Amino acid sequence: MRAFGLLFVAVVAIVSCTGRMPSAPKLAPVSAAPKPSLPPWIVSVSPIGKAETLAQIRVIFDKPVTPVEALSGSGPRDVLSHVSIEPAFAGHFTVLTPRMIGFVADQALPIGSRVRVTLRAGLRDLTGDALTGDLAWTFETEPLQFSGLPQIKAADDESTPPPVGLRPKLLVTANGAADANSLAAHAALVGGGENVTVTASLEATPTPLPGSNAQQLFDPSLNTWIYDLRPIRDLQRGTTYALQIEPGVQPVYGNLVTGKAFSGAIRTYGALALLPTPRPSPNSGGRFADGDPVIAFTNQLDPKSVAGAVTISPAPASVKALISVPDQSNAIAIDPYALDPNASYTAIIAASVKDVFGQTLGQAQRVAIRTSDFAAGAWVPGNNTVFPAGAPVALNFYATNLPGNAYHAAYARVAPLKLLGVSDALLALPPPASWPARVLSGARRNVQSAVRVPLQAQLGGRYGALAYGFRTALDAPGSTPGLTGIVQLTNLGVFAQWFPSHGIVLVQHLNDGAPVGGARINVYRLVDGRQAAPQECASGTTAANGELDLRGVDVERCSVMAAANQAPNLGVVVAQGADVATVTTWNWSGITRFDVYGGWASGAPLSRGTVFSDRAMYQPGEHGRITGIAYYVKGPRVVADVNARYRVSLSDPSNNTISLGTVRTDAFGVFSLPIQFSKEQALGYYTIDAKGSNGNEINGSLRVAEFKPPNFKLTL
Repeated sequence: MRAFGLLFVAVVAIVSCTGRMPSAPKLAPVSAAPKPSLPPWIVSVSPIGKAETLAQIRVIFDKPVTPVEALSGSGPRDVLSHVSIEPAFAGHFTVLTPRMIGFVADQALPIGSRVRVTLRAGLRDLTGDALTGDLAWTFETEPLQFSGLPQIKAADDESTPPPVGLRPKLLVTANGAADANSLAAHAALVGGGENVTVTASLEATPTPLPGSNAQQLFDPSLNTWIYDLRPIRDLQRGTTYALQIEPGVQPVYGNLVTGKAFSGAIRTYGALALLPTPRPSPNSGGRFADGDPVIAFTNQLDPKSVAGAVTISPAPASVKALISVPDQSNAIAIDPYALDPNASYTAIIAASVKDVFGQTLGQAQRVAIRTSDFAAGAWVPGNNTVFPAGAPVALNFYATNLPGNAYHAAYARVAPLKLLGVSDALLALPPPASWPARVLSGARRNVQSAVRVPLQAQLGGRYGALAYGFRTALDAPGSTPGLTGIVQLTNLGVFAQWFPSHGIVLVQHLNDGAPVGGARINVYRLVDGRQAAPQECASGTTAANGELDLRGVDVERCSVMAAANQAPNLGVVVAQGADVATVTTWNWSGITRFDVYGGWASGAPLSRGTVFSDRAMYQPGEHGRITGIAYYVKGPRVVADVNARYRVSLSDPSNNTISLGTVRTDAFGVFSLPIQFSKEQALGYYTIDAKGSNGNEINGSLRVAEFKPPNFKLTL
C-alpha cells in the first residue's frame, strides 16, 4: 500500500474559556522554492503547491533506499539524516517502507503556513543512485481568511440588517487562529470623514473535547475562530462605515500573513423617525391583494413601548391584538383581519414609542393606511369526509375575488368497493383539463361566494359517496388541483377492529347513536397501493346491538395475505337498505398517531433473535463462521428456542438462495456453523435466513468484497 495516513500523538490542549490563546512558538518564515526536477530514481515528492492541513509529507523512491530488516528500531539513520523540514514542526521523519520516507507529525499543519522539505546531497538508494546536490520543494496550507463581516446590503434571502450602536461589537469569523494584535492593527472603520481603529479579542476559542488532541487547534474542518472587533471610541450617529481588514494579518501558528483585503459595512443608528409607509408586497399570501399594511421606522423598536401606544381611526372591529412588533423588527404590523377592504384608516403613534437605543419619537405621528381588495382565494373540504344524511350539513365551495369569477368543477359517484382504501378523489374524477367551466353567479367584489353542491341530486338519491374537484385560475398551469375530496352521505357510523383471532364491526345511526341491527356487512382484503381489486373474505349481519363478531375461518381468510406478524389491510362495506357506508383499516391504523407498536401476532413466533458472522466482510475463497441466537416472544416473556432445528439459507446479491443445511440450537438457543466462499463468489451483500421448526425466523447479513489488506509492521 502506498497510502499512509498521518499518525498523531495524543497531545491534550487545554484552552481557556476566556479566549486566551494556547502558547505556541512562532514559526520561522520560509521562502518559496520552485517546483523541483526529480531524478529518475525518485518517483514522487508530496505535497507540492497547495496542501491540506492533514496532508501527507512523503517521498517515494523507485528502488529501496534501505533493506527491510533496517526498518526496526529507530530506523536507518543514514537515510533519515539526509531529510529535513522547515519550520521545525513537532514530529519526525521515518522510513515507512524500503521505498518510502514519511513525516510523522504530532499535530495537523497550521493554517497559513509555508513548509520546505529538503533532501540533502548524499542521499542514495541501495543500487548506488545518489543526490549530488540538495533537492528542496515548498508547499503552503490554506491561507488565513476572514468571513462573516457585517454588511448593510441584505442577501437575496435575508432582511436588511438593522442599524448598530455607536460602540458596536462586530463579530468576524476566521478559518484559523489569528494574532489579535495584528488583526487590530490591520482593521479599521472608515466613514463620515474619519478612520476609527478597533480592538480585537477572541470571542470563542475551539475547545478540544475530552480525550481529543491538539489536532483540533489546527485543523480548519474542526474549528472556527470568532473575533470581536470594537471601535476604540464612539462612532458618529446615522453614518455608514466600511469595515476594512487590510492584508498582512499574522496567524498565530502559521508563518504566512494574509495576502488579500476583507471588507464589510455597518450603519449607525440615527434619530428615531417614521419611514415612508412601505408598499406591501403584492400576492404575499396575506389578507389583501396588495399586501397587509405595516408602519416602518428607522430603527428597531422596543416592543414594550409600543403596547397601547397605537390607535387606529376609524376604530376597527374588536380584536385580541390589533398591533404587534415582530422580534427584532423596525415595523409595527396591524392585524389585517381587523380591517376592511378598499378602506382608509389613520394610525396615530404616541410620542412615547422607543427604539432599542432608548430614543423616543418625541411627538405623536399620524400615518395614512389604505387597504386594497381582498386577495383572491378559494376553499373546499378536503380528503375524505362523512356527512350525516338528513342533517343540515352541506358541501360548499367558497371563493373570493376569483379572476373573472370563473372556476372549473367536476363530480363523480364512487361505488363502495372503489371507495375502499381510496383517499385521492382525482382517481375517481375525469382528467382536470376536461372539467367544465362555470361562473360564480351573483358574485360581488370582496364578498365571499358559496357554491352549494346538491349532494342528493349529484348522487341520485339520499345516500352514496361523491368525489368532487374544483380548479381555478389560482392554480399554477399544469399543476394538480388541490381543491378535491370525497364525501360519504350516510346515516351509518362504522367502527372496525381486528385481532389475530377475532374481528369486531360496530354499526350505529349517526343521527341518534342507536345501534343498527340487521345491517349487512362484507369484509374485503385490500392490497396496499391498489395493485389488485378487493377480495371478499367474510360477511355477516349485525345483531340487535349493532355488532358483528368474526372468528375462526373468517379471520383466517381475511388475514391470509397479511405479512407475518403484521395486521391485514381490510375494507368493510356496511349496508342497510339503500344506505351504504365504508371504513378501511390498514395494518398501521391506530399505531402511527400514538407511536405504539400494534403487537399483531399471526401465529408465527415474534422473533427477537439474530444471525451474525465472525467478521462482517470476506473475500472470495475465504471461510468464516456464522452464529444464530434464536429467541422469540412467548406470552409476557422473551425465551430461548432451545434444542430446536433450524434450516439456514444464504441469499446472494442477485437473490439466488442456497441452503447451508440444518442445525440444532443448544441449551441457550444458540447455533453455529462454518461458511465457505468459493474463489468465484459473487461480490456484494448477502442475507442469512434461519427458520425454526416452530416458525421462528431470524436473519443477518454479511458482505463479500475484493480488497488488499495492508501488510505492515507497527510498534506501539
